[in-house]
Amino acid sequence: MVTFKEAFDYAWGIFKRDWQFYVVSGLIVTIIHGIGQSLTPGNYASNHFSSEALLPWATFAHLVAFIIWIYGIVISINILNAALHTDKVKKIDDVKTIFNVESYTWRAVSTSIILGLIIGIGTFFLVIPGIVLALMYGFAVIIVVDKYVSISDAFKMSDKLTSGKKMDLFGLMLIILLVNVIPAIVTFGFSLIVTSPMTLIAYAYIYKKLRDGTSFVPETIAPVQNPTPTSSTSGSATANVTPAPPTPVPAPEPVQTPNMNPTPAPVEQPNEQQAQGNNPAI
Repeated sequence: MVTFKEAFDYAWGIFKRDWQFYVVSGLIVTIIHGIGQSLTPGNYASNHFSSEALLPWATFAHLVAFIIWIYGIVISINILNAALHTDKVKKIDDVKTIFNVESYTWRAVSTSIILGLIIGIGTFFLVIPGIVLALMYGFAVIIVVDKYVSISDAFKMSDKLTSGKKMDLFGLMLIILLVNVIPAIVTFGFSLIVTSPMTLIAYAYIYKKLRDGTSFVPETIAPVQNPTPTSSTSGSATANVTPAPPTPVPAPEPVQTPNMNPTPAPVEQPNEQQAQGNNPAI
């Protein structure tokens, strides 16, 4: 299992190299969500305008805010895809890629919304079920991005990926949460410019480590292969030795019982023509 130090050492190394991409991308996401939230009517508008006057504006504002929120998820998924496919060798610096819409994008967006609903419903029931569901299905979105699978398969694969590792993941995620929350309180949220991208990179790193140690394909028995020819080398001569096929064993012949009273073979009598041919003419 991945340790916190291993995950964050990796995340810090990637962030130091690609910090321009992650900082700019994070600021774009923050601005987009801020615009969406600012469109909805606040307390001031509710106190100074009637509900009849606010209804058209509120409906339009909530619709635009919802579209902006969805597009913010699209950008977040593209940043997650960048974190998934980066490593210590491959550098990502093209910020324009966060606006792309890929073949998996809307499936990943739908998975993200469904996951949020599942965790929200589970949290409503005494919190603990929500934590368990978050640990169980927490990798569903990144699996869609990585494996291009269906939503249902992504949830099943996430469950298999975290099987037997939920307690370790809980401790790891708790530490990561504290690393984000405590500095954010002290710095009035400015630390999230660094800790949020590092958390995303660490999350992708943990997933890759779990993925590489889990087989998503049912195990099959490999067919028996014929022995390969071996070569023996003596000086400059090389001989290929091929195993000889098994020699067939002949079936045993039936045993003949000797006849104890043999019948003598009949003696042929010469005919008249043969007798005349053998006697000289007189």
